[in-house]
Amino acid sequence: MNSIMSGVKAFGAMLAVVFAATFATSLAAQEKYPSKPITIVVPYGPGGGGDVYSRLLQPFLAKELGVSIVVENVPGAGGIVGQSTAFARPADGYTLVLWSTPSNELNAITTATPFSVEDWTGVGAAAPGQTIVAVPPDRPWTNLKQLVDDLRANPRKFTIGGIGPFGTGGIAYVGMSKALKFEARWVPFEGTNEVTTALLGGHIDVALVGGSEQRYVDLMKGGKMKILGVLSEKPAGPYATANIPTAQQQLGVLIFHEVNRGHVVRTQTPPDRLRILREAYRKAATDPEFVAQVMKRVGPYQFTDGPALTAILHNGTKELRTLVPALNEMAGKK
Repeated sequence: MNSIMSGVKAFGAMLAVVFAATFATSLAAQEKYPSKPITIVVPYGPGGGGDVYSRLLQPFLAKELGVSIVVENVPGAGGIVGQSTAFARPADGYTLVLWSTPSNELNAITTATPFSVEDWTGVGAAAPGQTIVAVPPDRPWTNLKQLVDDLRANPRKFTIGGIGPFGTGGIAYVGMSKALKFEARWVPFEGTNEVTTALLGGHIDVALVGGSEQRYVDLMKGGKMKILGVLSEKPAGPYATANIPTAQQQLGVLIFHEVNRGHVVRTQTPPDRLRILREAYRKAATDPEFVAQVMKRVGPYQFTDGPALTAILHNGTKELRTLVPALNEMAGKK
């Protein structure tokens, strides 16, 4: 009997050791983050401001986290396809998604998406952008007043294109057309590159685009397009250097449409992993070399930390809801 009891005790002790070792290994595995590549989902095609920003960030974030960073373009439906793709993946800190305010918030409040704005939490942002009004070089307008006068005198004669209807361009169009009381034919595109290609080819009369500021200034200087104005309180970055006037300066009406580009994860991401991501992002996004690259290739630079970005996302939807009826009408929704 004693031998049996001794055997049971020995077996129990062995199980305890195995369990303790297994638990310790499991705990260590949980604490080791990141241990594999991290994906940044860009919900637009390549070449736009958010895509360029994500790819500029890629090596700096990889350096801070010690793992490779993969940028994956998943365009479609004004960003909804890419957002939904990212949301379907585990909330484990291995999938970030590019977030452009305010268009991505609108996706969540105007469309039957599987997520709400509150399902996303900010990691960081560092690439604010300004929307411009650009036209092909052969169009007669040289300033916004001439363009708006023509738009008012000829309702629905001219085409205006941009990402949307719930993207950057669509939101800018609704705000601009309501404030200035004109109506044009809206042409939606999936990404900035598509809008730019249509503009350069003369297939649309006007483009409302944001991001890739230096690229547009270079195109303007090369005679490929005319930039009539900036939809902001004051021009920044390359637009300021090129002396592009604002709509308010030309028309006396403040038409404000700026974006901020950053990255988010699912809100259910473990807090310890979110802290690691945010700290790595802060270090990467404030690296002087990265800052210089953003200002050269994307536009203005301003770092926004994760909590502040989250507040922008979660608190900004109330004002956006006032635009929903007009955006739904533009999209053909009842």
